[in-house]
Amino acid sequence: QTGFAMLCSSDVQEVMDLALVAHLATLRASVPFLHFFDGFRTSHEVSKIEMIDYEDIKKIVDMKDIENFKKRALNPEHPQLNGTAQNPDIYFQGREAGNKYYDAVPEIVEEMMKKVPDMKVIVNGDDALSAYLAMDCGNPFVTYGISKPVIENKTNEIREGRFCKCCGERLVYSFYHYSQLGDYRCPKCGFKRPEINFDATDVKVDDQIAFTVEDKRIVANYKGFYNVYNILAAYAGIRTAGFKAEHFNEMLKKFNPENGRNEQFRIKGTSVVLNLAKNPAGFNQNISAVMQDESPKDIIIVINDNAQDGKDISWLWDVDFDLFGGDNINSITVSGIRCQDMRLRLKYVDIPSMLESDVETAIRKRIEDGCGNLYVLVNYTALFGTRNILKKLEGEK
Repeated sequence: QTGFAMLCSSDVQEVMDLALVAHLATLRASVPFLHFFDGFRTSHEVSKIEMIDYEDIKKIVDMKDIENFKKRALNPEHPQLNGTAQNPDIYFQGREAGNKYYDAVPEIVEEMMKKVPDMKVIVNGDDALSAYLAMDCGNPFVTYGISKPVIENKTNEIREGRFCKCCGERLVYSFYHYSQLGDYRCPKCGFKRPEINFDATDVKVDDQIAFTVEDKRIVANYKGFYNVYNILAAYAGIRTAGFKAEHFNEMLKKFNPENGRNEQFRIKGTSVVLNLAKNPAGFNQNISAVMQDESPKDIIIVINDNAQDGKDISWLWDVDFDLFGGDNINSITVSGIRCQDMRLRLKYVDIPSMLESDVETAIRKRIEDGCGNLYVLVNYTALFGTRNILKKLEGEK
């Protein structure tokens, strides 16, 4: 709705490469680009990248695009009239006239990606859209994925990206891991899941996760099936960069999750796990990770609707909260700005909950009268405030 095109980087090398792609594409397309990446995993990654030399950049930048860009700048020598009052019919004629610029963006991005020297894409082969983009961009790519079913998928998740990007036909899945990730093929044009270069086998998802890739057994003290993909992506990046990854398990042991990604606290004898959940797929994976812990547990769910979260919280109705109906749930407390909406959502699946709008009060109560095992699930803007509260309580005597 802002008119921006968006490019997302998934590792530090892509941050380097796609920054150039974004600059080249915005100059050609006359459309503003937002180049972004995961605010924690990528920004905290320590890794070497191959820098693109300025001489190489100079060779692929089209100076005519820069000249045209400068001509469009505000200048008293050629003034323009913008932002006049218009009736809706005239306004939307103008909006429709601008569609041609946005229609051209995908081809322009693809063209610019081909210009960037030696850019190799690391892609999740279990995601049909990501695989299509990698195949279509013309650059070399490597894939990671999980070729056999791991856990029975009992959820009624919303499946995104279910249609073939080549021909529009509905994709056929032999199995889903979760959300749209799985083994897919198009019955019409033959598009299918690519061969996997880094294939995780013998995957275990219990109190910790473990899998085998390239005959190496990887073990990590994390929960959640989605973390298998996160760790597998990191491994694929290290191996693609030419490293042997002989110390990969040691690195995982030393890594301490922070900033609300399965971050652990110990407060007055209570074990507390804080985790971020900001969309249906992520929330369902968080619920699955929580329910892997078979011991009694208290749960606090904090939902806000600030601008960064989005005012529309109807996505809560796409989350499988009925999975919280197990006997090992000691209590569920809802908190945050939209705690009433969260309580209503749980009521529709016959799950009782306690309401406490103040997050700190909710946490203090569960530490005082809970079972000693607390999970706190928060959406985006609730994350740092809740983390600060937990840090403060952890420091109290």
